[in-house]
Amino acid sequence: DKGSRLDFHLDLKEILKKCKKELLIIDPFIDEHLLEITLKDLDKQIQLKILTNSRNADKRGKFAKLAVMLKTQQKGGFETRETEEIHDRAIFIDDGEGWVIGQSIKDGAKKPTYLIKLGEYKKLRKIYENVWNNSNKVV
Repeated sequence: DKGSRLDFHLDLKEILKKCKKELLIIDPFIDEHLLEITLKDLDKQIQLKILTNSRNADKRGKFAKLAVMLKTQQKGGFETRETEEIHDRAIFIDDGEGWVIGQSIKDGAKKPTYLIKLGEYKKLRKIYENVWNNSNKVV
């Protein structure tokens, strides 16, 4: 519900705890919140991939500096890419589940939103992996 930002954040953290190998986050409007709060306690052995919208480049600010720092610490690997081919938000954990999110993670529950587990995520993941492979590397 609108204003339940802590609940949104805690629910998202519970989902991310399930990750053991690879986390793919698609969010067109990332900022430092993603690294400082949402991914702060993520296991350093996980391969972390973030795909954002290149139109967000001038608004990333502190994110890019923190991303460079995180890259040296994330033993499983860390990469951020950008493209103009995304609009929606999604999370894919290992090869086991996918989620869609109504708002960008940084704005979760500022307005009513959703965090929905996909029953069949593989087709959507494949689409986003193709977008990933054709996107521009940032960090």
